[in-house]
Amino acid sequence: MTDRFRQAADSENFPYGEDTTPFIMVKSGKVTWAARRADKIAMLKERGGKILAVWPGKWSSDVFEVNDRVRALAVLGDSSAIKALSTCDHTFKIHEERQITSRTRSVEVELLCGCAPDYFGPEILDVQRQLTDALGYQVKECGGGSTGVNGPRTYRFNVAASAGKILRLT
Repeated sequence: MTDRFRQAADSENFPYGEDTTPFIMVKSGKVTWAARRADKIAMLKERGGKILAVWPGKWSSDVFEVNDRVRALAVLGDSSAIKALSTCDHTFKIHEERQITSRTRSVEVELLCGCAPDYFGPEILDVQRQLTDALGYQVKECGGGSTGVNGPRTYRFNVAASAGKILRLT
C-alpha cells in the first residue's frame, strides 16, 4: 500500500475528458466524484482538496492525482485555461479546403510558426482557438493531418462554414 499517487501530468495525453475516467475529490473529509465534462470542470475550478482520476485499463485501473489543474481544464475545453497555456501566437497557411457537408468545410493547415503540437493533445486546442479567431468561423475538431515526411506537417480541421463562404486568414 502507498499514500502517494502517480501524477496525471507525468502521463502523456492523460484522458481527462474521457467518460470512462471519473474524478474523485477528497476535501475536508468529504468525498465527491464527477464523470461528466461540466462536473469535472466545476471540480477542477474548486479551490483546495485533492483530485484523483481513475484511468481504466484492459486488466486493471490506475489511480492518479490530478496535479496540474490548468492543463486538465484545458484538455476539457475551458477557454481561460487554454489561453493560460498558450505559448505561441500561431501563424497559419491554408493548403487545401473542401466542403464535406452543407455546413462544414475541411481545411488542411500548416503552422508557419514552427510549432508541432500533437494532433490530439491539449496544445491543439490553442491552435484551434487561434485559427477560429483568424478565420472568423468556428473551428471544430482536429482530425489529424500529415506528419511532414514528404512535405510540411499539416493539421486537418473541420470548420463551420457553408459552401458560399470564403475562408480567409485575417
